[in-house]
Amino acid sequence: MPYLQRIRSKEEIVVPLGKSLTVIGRAESCDVTLEGHSEISREHCAVHSYEDGTVKVVDLGSKNGTWVNGARTFEGCQLKDGDIVRLSRKVEFRFTENEPEMSGMDRDQPSMEEMTIAEDHMPRSPGGRHGTALNVRTPSEDLSAAASHMEKELEQQDFKSIMQKLSEQAKNRPKKKKTEEGGEEYW
Repeated sequence: MPYLQRIRSKEEIVVPLGKSLTVIGRAESCDVTLEGHSEISREHCAVHSYEDGTVKVVDLGSKNGTWVNGARTFEGCQLKDGDIVRLSRKVEFRFTENEPEMSGMDRDQPSMEEMTIAEDHMPRSPGGRHGTALNVRTPSEDLSAAASHMEKELEQQDFKSIMQKLSEQAKNRPKKKKTEEGGEEYW
């Protein structure tokens, strides 16, 4: 039976994926409830276990996304043994095909600080369709695609900030005022 094991955490959580659908999020109605994590959506992601043994994780429209091995997944991603599923900066799981050992902090993977440093030094390239590559062990092709997607997200953020500035300017533009003759003039 496949499992998700919480990594880089003091909490030793192992989630058996025996059900066909496992929902993870903050809501009490979820199969796996992660209370106290504001970056996690109420219903963040779903893990589908199929009869043929394949397992797929699907983001449920969460604000911060669901990431597999450093790449943001939009339409779902089939999981392989050892894949890292990240829901936020503080919540990550390792997918295993067999029951994992409970051994405290998992330090065979880089820390979030190490991954953030790696992210800051990631090369940029055009094209690509994946999210930000934070896992320094990701192959270089995936890093290029991830860096490209990150650039696009940053461009969208710049677009949003420009639109906010334009909106503020529009609020401050001169207002029309009715004249005594019934016409309009700006003041």
